[in-house]
Amino acid sequence: MKLKLIFSLLAVFVSACQSAPTRLREQSVNVDQNTVLVDTRSALEYSSFHFSGSVHLHTSDYLLLKPGLNEKRIFDPDLTQTIERLARRGLHPQKKVILISDDKDQAEAKKWQWLLQKLGLEKPVISFFSDQKSRLAGRPPRAQPERMPVWTVEEAGAIVSQAEKCFVLWQESGCQ
Repeated sequence: MKLKLIFSLLAVFVSACQSAPTRLREQSVNVDQNTVLVDTRSALEYSSFHFSGSVHLHTSDYLLLKPGLNEKRIFDPDLTQTIERLARRGLHPQKKVILISDDKDQAEAKKWQWLLQKLGLEKPVISFFSDQKSRLAGRPPRAQPERMPVWTVEEAGAIVSQAEKCFVLWQESGCQ
């Protein structure tokens, strides 16, 4: 009887401590259709709150695990695959890109700015989440960007050779 009472109290306590599931929150944005909003914040921050129609990019999703004793993440040397993945998300040299970041010194946004510019896109603008949120509040929802055609890059070897320094690690000097 005593054991039954303890389990009953434990069940009530556990069920009372459960919180409601987190809901996805979106902020609608009205930016022209030639602009792609790229959220470079963490996946958790993006899934918790993001602008509708924005796409999420994080460097870890574009790195490969190099096998060996010291497994490390490296940039995929097959740039065609990277470009295909970006084109599926609506990025293309004909589009303007706004990179959404948490703060002024966010290396993640700078990595994407470097890579996208090297891939032939107009230099993406880094904007801070709080600035975009106040500027774009109350605008109608925006559709996801359309899939774009794959494009080619002439200096693929140079991009791949600099990627370790400028995309994987982000060392400010020499990555402009």
